[in-house]
Amino acid sequence: VIAMGVVAEVSAGGYHTCARKPGGSLWCWGYNGDGQVGDGTLGTKKSPVQVTAMGTAVAEVSAGLSHTCARTTDGTLWCWGTNSDGQLGTGVTTMKQQSPVTALFSCP
Repeated sequence: VIAMGVVAEVSAGGYHTCARKPGGSLWCWGYNGDGQVGDGTLGTKKSPVQVTAMGTAVAEVSAGLSHTCARTTDGTLWCWGTNSDGQLGTGVTTMKQQSPVTALFSCP
């Protein structure tokens, strides 16, 4: 992994990892066959790529086996990756979501 500088939080999933920088930007890398990296593509990312859908407002991140969720500073919950069992909280079970989508509820 290339040097990222200061990182505020890191979360490792099954085969991918995400890091939140102090300014609120989110960066992910690793296996991306289900879109869990969140950059709108499929395919392994050998270096960190920025997840831009949430701008620089990410407050927390959690990487699952093949999906990822992040809470932004306004309390909105965003998720992406595999959704075969409803992991993304969108109310549907689309197989793969390659970019972040908002879940059906917000966190306080």
